[in-house]
Amino acid sequence: MAEKTFGSTSIDTMCVIDNNDQVIVNTNDSPFEIGQKSAQLIKNHYKNIDFLFVGYSSAGPYPQCFRYDEKTMKIKKEDLIKQNLLQTVSYLNLFKPKFYMPFAGKYVLGGKNWKLNSQRAVPGIDDAANYLQSTKNINQKNTKCILLNQKSNFDISTSEKSELYLPVNIKEKSNYIENVLSKIKYNFEEIEVDIEEILKLLPKCYERFEFKRKSMGFATKTIVLIFIENEKFLLIPFDGSGWKLISKNQIKDYSKYVKMTLDKKLLYQLLKGPKFAHRNNAEIGSHIFYERKPDIYERGLYYCINFFHE
Repeated sequence: MAEKTFGSTSIDTMCVIDNNDQVIVNTNDSPFEIGQKSAQLIKNHYKNIDFLFVGYSSAGPYPQCFRYDEKTMKIKKEDLIKQNLLQTVSYLNLFKPKFYMPFAGKYVLGGKNWKLNSQRAVPGIDDAANYLQSTKNINQKNTKCILLNQKSNFDISTSEKSELYLPVNIKEKSNYIENVLSKIKYNFEEIEVDIEEILKLLPKCYERFEFKRKSMGFATKTIVLIFIENEKFLLIPFDGSGWKLISKNQIKDYSKYVKMTLDKKLLYQLLKGPKFAHRNNAEIGSHIFYERKPDIYERGLYYCINFFHE
């Protein structure tokens, strides 16, 4: 039941800006399947949308942080890229804006995770714009895609840009990631953590998590396994039976699990709470690596595990 009602737990939003002359809609990072009802209400109220800001990708750990072979990784990546672009098409067909801008997909990974950029399911913004402008799935033929350089602007009233748009230089961008961003250290890498400090936090973390799980009415036979150290894992069940530590050899006794592996320094900050680190941000930065058995997504599980902190 909770899986079907989790739309209300989404942290993403969309907004409408109306100056009594033009109407701008920003769907932010709201996936179409979650934001569709709200979007329809907006469209019912505002018949003419002048400008639509719309996402064209997703920010998360999938598929680059999952254990797939090279062939499967490529398929997962291509499938997600297509899925996200089709969601953009759905928003365009619903709102039928005069202008639209694909945005919020240009961040890259730095530090020791920089090599994961090539596996992320995020097309270049120019590639996304080319797809959206050429696709036959968009019903509104006279809608126009707008791309801007940094610090440039677009006037809705005159339909003019402040300067000519220059496509991203892929080679220059790749060189900057490899030679500059890859050298950056993450904040959590600077701290020192003893494993005993982590273990002391677990009782309170579980108490908060279990309270939230019960309040949501969510349960599953799938367990969460979080790597601690020396082939030891924290086991978190979703049936109220309590957490425990198990060895790597004991994992084979469980048929349904989500295994998470991350730097123990970051794990410590996540367990300390959102003031120190949040799992959502850690995922966006590709700091948590996953193995799922079976390879399915249970939204309630990931939502509840966000509350496993002090």
